[in-house]
Amino acid sequence: MHTILIVDDHPLFRAAIRDILDRLLASKDGPLTYREASCFQEAFDIASGSPDLDLVTLDICMPDSNDLSGLLRFRARLPATPVVVVSSIDDPNIIRRTIMCGAAGFIPKASSMQTMTEALQVILAGGLYMPLNVPAEPAALPAGGDHGSGETGLSLTTRQAAVLERLVEGKSNKVIARELAISDMTVKVHVTAILRSLGVATRAQAIVAVRGELSAARHSAGP
Repeated sequence: MHTILIVDDHPLFRAAIRDILDRLLASKDGPLTYREASCFQEAFDIASGSPDLDLVTLDICMPDSNDLSGLLRFRARLPATPVVVVSSIDDPNIIRRTIMCGAAGFIPKASSMQTMTEALQVILAGGLYMPLNVPAEPAALPAGGDHGSGETGLSLTTRQAAVLERLVEGKSNKVIARELAISDMTVKVHVTAILRSLGVATRAQAIVAVRGELSAARHSAGP
């Protein structure tokens, strides 16, 4: 059974998210329990009394909170619970910041039902979702040395490159291990090496960084 908190001040949108999650989870994992809130304080009160939440969907533009402070408070209160931001914001800088602040994903409200469904599938599987059309800022690579000749400019082994490709797609360690026929522990070792090469500390930062490197490489290459 899953317990899910939906935070949005629009009842129709809360209903739409419930409908998606019902189709994704109800038939597989038994009944779902939904908690709903139409303002941030109500949501935080629910979270404070419900440490067993499996997922939080959060609109960061609420009547009593319209910045990232709400997301940061949720991450501090529920560090093990994925919090996905579902918002009408389309500013790439803010979208990147939600990921850097620990969101498990950012789903634009303008997304189609299919895109929202696919995004929630990725997040529920332990991955991270970020809109593909959001440009990312280039990462600061470690100073000195040859970073290789790959498209991202990183010096990675063939196996690490395969792991990185799937990491950027938002796939979880378990899925990556299955696709590459290696153990979860081996994936973790590769991810640690990749983070070190990128000069970042988290998977979310790695995804933002690599997309930035790819964007910069394609721009310099021209049409």
